[in-house]
Amino acid sequence: MKYKLTKMKKIILLLLFGALIALILIRNLTNNSVFYETINYNLIDTIKQFPPNSINWIDRPNSIKKINNKIIFVDGNNNRILICNKDFSNCKSVGRKGKGPNEFLSPGFLQVRHDKIYINDIGNQRIQVLNKNGKFIKSIKFKTRLLHMLNFAVSYDGNFVYIPAIKEDVLFYKYRTDGSLISGYGTTIKYNDPMQTIIMNAVLLEVDEQDNVYTIFFGLPIIRKYDKENNLLWESNLSFIEGVKERKLAVDKSRQNNNNMKYAFLNIFVSSIYNSGILYVIYAAQSKEFWPQKILGLDTSTGKVKKIININNYEFIPNSICFSKNILFATDDYSNRILIFKTAK
Repeated sequence: MKYKLTKMKKIILLLLFGALIALILIRNLTNNSVFYETINYNLIDTIKQFPPNSINWIDRPNSIKKINNKIIFVDGNNNRILICNKDFSNCKSVGRKGKGPNEFLSPGFLQVRHDKIYINDIGNQRIQVLNKNGKFIKSIKFKTRLLHMLNFAVSYDGNFVYIPAIKEDVLFYKYRTDGSLISGYGTTIKYNDPMQTIIMNAVLLEVDEQDNVYTIFFGLPIIRKYDKENNLLWESNLSFIEGVKERKLAVDKSRQNNNNMKYAFLNIFVSSIYNSGILYVIYAAQSKEFWPQKILGLDTSTGKVKKIININNYEFIPNSICFSKNILFATDDYSNRILIFKTAK
């Protein structure tokens, strides 16, 4: 006996089938979409001199960090760091040009671990370690010359230092604090041109409390997370983000049309900071068409964008950023200034 569907049963089956398709689409949309918090920041102050309104101009402010209730930053061409209150009052200048303790030759990046300050003293090929008040503790001298020591990261316990490799085969090196090399880590993205492989795999490094290492690529909109055993935990491609996407398309076009541009970075500067489970990243280009308007906050457990911070209507090229509650501090060595932003109401 042949079974015949009534009109009502056909309608019910069609509705059930449609509901099933809708559930599948919603599930895929949820899995592939990015849901994030949006926060707006407005500029409240700009500082170019220290002390403010003095004749002492800031010259190449490379890096800024928070330590306890203080703000510290590098004043590169003046061969010093400044340790200030959060309102930039009562600033203490530490350092001068030279090769001894608390002396620098083009200091660059700095990191903070607990109550210690780590500064890469580029010209002297070392990292100096200071206490929170700027008193010299020790120098980390490396067994090999590191021309590429522009940025670095420090393990949570302060026993290891990570430095970008700028090589064809690994992304970064891990050193002991006596300067001896442990090993190279990370896998590079290969290109037919070896020099392009080296340049496109230049990275900025951050380390969290578990000594997981985050590699933020200069040449590509890619961020990776490696554990301490060199296992890749995730890779996040940010080319879908508005602004990053347009910049990538423009650079890719330049690389195709101009052989001299095949080594071009996606970004002139990349800034990042790890803060309580969030990796904050700014991509910036030295072009008014692509001034940074967003800081991306990635959930470090998944690599997905969790926050987007909008820098409202302001043009700057950041080298470094740090937060103190609802205040954002940024160094801009392109214009030799410190910028202070506050969350918009």
